[in-house]
Amino acid sequence: MSPVSEIQMPNEWFSFSSRLGVGVIVTLITTPISFLVWIGSDRIRARLARRRMARTIRDYTHTHPDGTVALILSAARDIEPDVRRHLESLESTRTMPVFRVHHEGGFTSEEGAWQGFIERARTELRLIAAGGPKRIWLFCNLPIGLGVALGTFLLPGPEVLVHHFQDNTYRPLTLLNTQSVKL
Repeated sequence: MSPVSEIQMPNEWFSFSSRLGVGVIVTLITTPISFLVWIGSDRIRARLARRRMARTIRDYTHTHPDGTVALILSAARDIEPDVRRHLESLESTRTMPVFRVHHEGGFTSEEGAWQGFIERARTELRLIAAGGPKRIWLFCNLPIGLGVALGTFLLPGPEVLVHHFQDNTYRPLTLLNTQSVKL
């Protein structure tokens, strides 16, 4: 027998204790790396979301110099031309930005017919409020129940000056803010 054949070299790679050590080492290395990758991707996602929000808010921050915007909510008859004529007739409101939510035709008695308009109006109100105006001039041509429901979404937020159409012109009706709406 030759001395080489008598010496048996243990194969360390296949022994259980070596495999356990390699598994622990790989886990200790890959866990922090995957955590850092997750943090980095989350920050990139958050940055992109902030940019998207900033762009949207920038579109809604074009307020009048005194921080006022106009919001038109209407159904069936579009009142935007009347509101624009009213705003242009006043020197101080000619450059006031106007936002509009309109529903073509009347509302039916179907269950979801009203909800779609409410959601569109709520989204528009959120975007306007995020833009930071101090006051919203509200012009409405809606069924009473819908007007009351939308009124609940207006506060808390900027002051709301509600306008009423009478004698072929709009007149300020009331100012809604957190102090005036207390029960």
